[in-house]
Amino acid sequence: MMIRSFALLAMAAVAAAAVAQPIAAQEPAAPAAPAAPVAPDAKALLGSSLRFLQALPALRLQGKGTMIMPELPEELAAQIDFGDMELPTGELDIQLALPNRFALRCEGMGMVDVVCDGKQLLQTIGQFELHSLTPAPKDLLTMLGAKSDLMPSGGSNLRALLAPAGSKRALLDAKTVELLGTTKLGERQAYHLAVRDEGIACELWIQQGDEPFVLRHKPVPPKLDMAAMMGGGEEDEAEGEDGESRTLHLEPAMDIEFTVVSKELGKDAFAITEPAGSTKVDDLQAAMMAKFEEQMGEMEDMDVEAGEAEAGEHGEAEAPHKSVGQPVPDVTLPLLGGGEVKLAELKGKVVLLDFWATWCGPCVQGLPKVNEVATKLAERGVVFYAVNLAEKPETIEKFLAKKELKLAVALADQKMGTKFGVNGIPHTVIVGKDGVVRTVHIGFGPGAEKQLEKDLIAAIEAGEQPKKDEPKKDEPKPAGGK
Repeated sequence: MMIRSFALLAMAAVAAAAVAQPIAAQEPAAPAAPAAPVAPDAKALLGSSLRFLQALPALRLQGKGTMIMPELPEELAAQIDFGDMELPTGELDIQLALPNRFALRCEGMGMVDVVCDGKQLLQTIGQFELHSLTPAPKDLLTMLGAKSDLMPSGGSNLRALLAPAGSKRALLDAKTVELLGTTKLGERQAYHLAVRDEGIACELWIQQGDEPFVLRHKPVPPKLDMAAMMGGGEEDEAEGEDGESRTLHLEPAMDIEFTVVSKELGKDAFAITEPAGSTKVDDLQAAMMAKFEEQMGEMEDMDVEAGEAEAGEHGEAEAPHKSVGQPVPDVTLPLLGGGEVKLAELKGKVVLLDFWATWCGPCVQGLPKVNEVATKLAERGVVFYAVNLAEKPETIEKFLAKKELKLAVALADQKMGTKFGVNGIPHTVIVGKDGVVRTVHIGFGPGAEKQLEKDLIAAIEAGEQPKKDEPKKDEPKPAGGK
């Protein structure tokens, strides 16, 4: 009995030791390493964002769009140098209540604005002062998918974002989607994605959180097919029954960053109001092309006139611009940075006006040289204003800072340009001291600054009185040299 009790006690002691020993020797366990964050699936991110947008009953997107230059064929790229040319930009305001109430407006790029209230579609081209009023399309995507030269600003971007799966160039069907990282746009944190599929290749920035708005959409530059542009090739037959290649309709690609994204629409977002001073037409595209061809014809006539003037050895005189010999328009132009200039108050001085824009290659080339000539002759009474056509002040300021140009810039819209007969830029006007237009130069080429200086000096001297006891030009001196 004692042996059994002892055995039981020994077993209990061993068991106690077995239990107590680990507790006495146990050390605090090291904290587990945090699990590495799992990168979100890029394709899932894109799909959730697009489905979120397409399900909204109302959507407003406001921001800045910048035109994307097409990708040029190698043989053409070797001949064209765009240099530091500033690409056209505009302020966009897009309001949607799908399927067929929408307003797509853009200020600063001269493109088509559209407003649809579900019953009527108003399309406006402010550059040509034309508009049309037609029955509303079945839905926005039907209009954006039509083969037309009237694609509104941001239209191709919207079509890619809003197109349902299975439709042409729908981003929802993208197969190759890559997460490039995260970044901030303003104060908003965003995922940066890249779609690599041919036909819908682009980059997107998607807002993080419960409302995955697309904050920026940047398509890959479209390719310019020179064979189609020159009028022919296999693609013409392959593209359709009308025998016309769709490549000829190169859609305006834009890089758009939306600074405002909202589910709320503006007041009277889809109100149809025909613009004052605009001509209503039945076929807006045909009317626009007619206007464009008319302007191109006028510019060709000017080129012919310039060519005839260049052939001076043949004794042929240059046909003057229609504004030459006419009083300068009595207008007041606002100035960049504040203030204004009233041209009628500049009588007694030679006035040089150079109509230009940052996106115009010859303007960018010529403006510094025009400014140099004007500065050289400022002491002789030459007043110079670089008249910018229809661009935002911040665009102009950025350009001037980049080019380190210091000059007086006046601001004008397209309508103001027509008062001076401006059909193409650069368009340089010399106004005499009497307030009458003396000379107009269209374009800018090699040696143009030398001719400009000669014409300015002629305008200066035309208004100067000959010195006392000094014969007038071309007047024979009295006999005896007295």
